[in-house]
Amino acid sequence: MRHIEIKRYAFVELSNEQLIDLCQLYNDTLEKAFIWQNEPRVDLGTFIKMIDVELVYIVYEEKKLVGFLTLYEPDIFIHFLFIDTALQRGGVGSMLLEKIELDFPNKSISLKCLLQNKKALNFYKKKGFSVIETKDELGLESYQLLVKESKADD
Repeated sequence: MRHIEIKRYAFVELSNEQLIDLCQLYNDTLEKAFIWQNEPRVDLGTFIKMIDVELVYIVYEEKKLVGFLTLYEPDIFIHFLFIDTALQRGGVGSMLLEKIELDFPNKSISLKCLLQNKKALNFYKKKGFSVIETKDELGLESYQLLVKESKADD
């Protein structure tokens, strides 16, 4: 049985080594899984600016970083959810979403997902997210805004 651990950090708690590893996983995943995009790799400084006000949940498998989720806490908005492509469809993303639900009970969770990212859209819908808005005129930047209502809203 593999040992998977999720750790939560405020951005300021992250070490430089962790930031480098997160940026590397971000770039590797974009390159391998976001094949419709031809985006250049993001340098560390740019990556830091993208997440510097967020909570960061890091998934470790046997002490190796294999995934992460960033969350803008004031809105309970998931900014990034990236899993090593070799481990996708293995439950790691589900564990991260469950952790967010545990950490923020009775709160709705929202996120944007690119329309081109069909696998992710299907994943979020299976996890109980509903589409509340679609922006389809933005080309490769077209997205859906999804929300998972809190249990308290039921």
